[in-house]
Amino acid sequence: MRSRARRICVTGLNARNLFHAINEHAISLMNYYVGLVEFEPGEYEEMDWEILRILRKERIHFQQGNKERLYMARAQLGHGLTNVVFKSERMLLAMDGFLEERKDSCRRKAAILAVERERAAHLGTIRRYLEEKYSLGVVEMKALVEKQKETLDGKTDAKCLHRKVLRTLKDSLVDARASSLWMTHGHLSPQEEAMLCYVQDRNVFFGELNAMCGYCGKERKTVDHIATQCEKLRDYEYLWRHNEVVKSIHLLYCSRFGAVKCTRCGAHKVESIVENSRVCIKADMHIRTDLKLCHNRPDILVHDKARNEMTIVEVGITSLERLQEVEIAKARKYGPLAAELKRIYGCKVSMIPYVMTWDGIVTPYHMKYQKEIGIPRSVEAYIQTVALRRTAASMVASRGRTAAQCLPLAVHE
Repeated sequence: MRSRARRICVTGLNARNLFHAINEHAISLMNYYVGLVEFEPGEYEEMDWEILRILRKERIHFQQGNKERLYMARAQLGHGLTNVVFKSERMLLAMDGFLEERKDSCRRKAAILAVERERAAHLGTIRRYLEEKYSLGVVEMKALVEKQKETLDGKTDAKCLHRKVLRTLKDSLVDARASSLWMTHGHLSPQEEAMLCYVQDRNVFFGELNAMCGYCGKERKTVDHIATQCEKLRDYEYLWRHNEVVKSIHLLYCSRFGAVKCTRCGAHKVESIVENSRVCIKADMHIRTDLKLCHNRPDILVHDKARNEMTIVEVGITSLERLQEVEIAKARKYGPLAAELKRIYGCKVSMIPYVMTWDGIVTPYHMKYQKEIGIPRSVEAYIQTVALRRTAASMVASRGRTAAQCLPLAVHE
């Protein structure tokens, strides 16, 4: 199992495929031995640690990161790695149930079960073991799976930094599945995914305990402060991250209406006006109206000439605490401008706020806005990755490195 996991880690697979490969081609070997070879619970735990040591050696998991997150589903911001201990418990319980169910009709199965219980082997005592470990009244597979999930959640909740992002997913004002698209539909390398998860876990050490922010000098240097709250970073780091998200949406509209031939976001340049016979797309431009308006410079204004419709898209990257507040504010910000454009051009005008946190968390309404813009899941995953990647770059830059060096050093250091 160890040698297979080690070989898989150096294959060059992306993160999703790598963890799937470890599950299918390394950890799956235990399917042939659980219940036949007399492993003790401590030996299963050691197998998990062996896999973890390999991942840390290959920089696929950081020691300061949330270990329990490895074993959570990718749709819940986990990595989807199979936990050997949990898998062995489920297999042994299923095997015990199989033997118990057929002991009356098959003497051989009855004999196997009797011998295992007489010898007090792990298989023979699995029900009593699970009762004591998880405080289960009735040991059933469904209840066991739920208790295993609760165990992971409980260990995470005991860590004040690690629990922040995962606890947010349980909030009714957050869409967990949509917030995890960068994990379920992204194409990151295992090392970069580890770095972004490390930043999202917020357990970043900046050199000294209770250090003050080196930019503003007013607040403690924390991940959340560097990500969205430092006033000195607003005009460069935050604007840079915001513009990268705008670029992705701008390219999507330009490609849809045939206004540009470029299909790669990295090579795309956001121009103030892009126009052809089908559409006029304005980006970060003052919109002329008869009335003087406080807010007349939206991130993107799309005028579909064929349908005589206008769409105002306003992008916002914020913190967890202000997510809902910012989304509502962005939705209402250009109400007067929309009314003026409707009066002047006699067309339908819609306003779409595109808001997420710096680590990709979104509200349940975000999917509706995403569909209105027409963003595919793969592009949404890329945008979430961009927001996280730029934030990670800010974290590394705040430790004394230049912005141009941030990501490569963050991934490989």
